Amino acid sequence: MFDLGANIINRYQSGQLQDDRTNNSLWNGTRPSIPSVQEPGNQTTVTLGVISRLALVIPPASCRLQSRCDTQLVLKAYDASGNVIKKLGSDDQPWQVVGTVLGSVNASISGAIANYSCGQTQYSMFGITATGSYQIQFSFITPSGVSSSFVASVNLTVSSPPVTVTNHILSAIQSDDVSVVSKNETFNMAVLIVDQISKTRIADIYWGGFSWTATISLYTSLQYQSNGSLIAASMSTVIVNPTAGIVTATNLAITEIGMYVLSMAITSSNNQYSILFLSHAILVKANTTVTLQTFTGFPTTYIT
Repeated sequence: MFDLGANIINRYQSGQLQDDRTNNSLWNGTRPSIPSVQEPGNQTTVTLGVISRLALVIPPASCRLQSRCDTQLVLKAYDASGNVIKKLGSDDQPWQVVGTVLGSVNASISGAIANYSCGQTQYSMFGITATGSYQIQFSFITPSGVSSSFVASVNLTVSSPPVTVTNHILSAIQSDDVSVVSKNETFNMAVLIVDQISKTRIADIYWGGFSWTATISLYTSLQYQSNGSLIAASMSTVIVNPTAGIVTATNLAITEIGMYVLSMAITSSNNQYSILFLSHAILVKANTTVTLQTFTGFPTTYIT
């Protein structure tokens, strides 16, 4: 039932239902009136528009390797009168737009597909996988019940101006929360490599033919009533996993009570990238032992 409803909506909004009716002698060349629909589970009645053209209102911009573009693109569909079409397709089967790179085999698109709803495409993770300048073409994925020749219409395929993709701007974030530890208690800390602006995780830093190293220490500028030092025992390690983009420091300990912040320096072997990471604040408390008192017999009662 839902597929049938979606097919009818799709055929109307593409104009094919009207053309079929016009060309059918049983209807004497008449065209259907503009319908309104209220779908199951939705209390809103929507007037369906017939698409005439697709326009790129906001092109993608500020794009970097392995990250979504800071400016996510917006496409809008218009009817023949120039009105923005709020909805294309049914609620559970909205029309979708896909982006492809023109004239390049070295670059592809992440987050290439977006639904059309609320009067525009809903791109949120659009990005390009290689540095350079690229033109991107956007077109509809053929909706169910609609002929493939429809989506090839010139008015329904648009291209972007050149989109520039630059190198990474890297930063780091803490992946686990080490907020309270005891004096001399060992703990671990893991850090993720991310894009500095979007905070998109960079899951693979194994590129460029270089290696990575990392060191960890106390950040002395912000210690609060703290005189301790960071212990790096024989079992302590700082491990960089370049294929996962994770740096892990293990078997750390702090010698005195107080509030501390750790500093981690992550560096590429060619010195192109140098990331300084500051941890969340760590409270080091005294080692305490809780003694439980045991009572025997029945409790005293004051009930009379």
